Amino acid sequence: MHLHNRKPVLGISLMLAFVLSLCPVALATPFQSEVSSPNGATVALIEICREQVDVVNAEIEAERAAAEAAAIEVRRAEACLGVPYRSGASSPGGFDCSGLVSYALTGNYGHAYTSYAFWSMPAVDDPQPGDVVACSPGHCGLYIGDGLMIHAPQSGETVRVEAIRGKVVRP
Repeated sequence: MHLHNRKPVLGISLMLAFVLSLCPVALATPFQSEVSSPNGATVALIEICREQVDVVNAEIEAERAAAEAAAIEVRRAEACLGVPYRSGASSPGGFDCSGLVSYALTGNYGHAYTSYAFWSMPAVDDPQPGDVVACSPGHCGLYIGDGLMIHAPQSGETVRVEAIRGKVVRP
């Protein structure tokens, strides 16, 4: 796991610990060998706590899946480092900026997205690897973490890593 992917897991772990601290009876009851006729309020509290734990577990799974997908997107872009810029291209032989980002996000060659489409999206406050850097209406890259992006800059150059410039969006 990349270091930058540990932040969501830590947040989820803290959230789960918080929920469990509010609902200790939800954990204690299944481990008790005998439960002496719990009253209706106790049973209701146990059910509410168990539902909260189920919600947190679902959130953990969703965030884990999103982190895995983002790691795949970043790895796809990293595999293209050094590939030449080619205007309008999205293939192993060359990429333009939106062709590279489209490939990284979908795993398919072609232009599923345009730079202009990213430019029209609102910026996010919490950039995550796999988000898109909208540099201008005509240029984009893939955010890889630590203030860096991978992009296909311009004719005569190759896909490379640079500091982000522009806003970060989440398609």
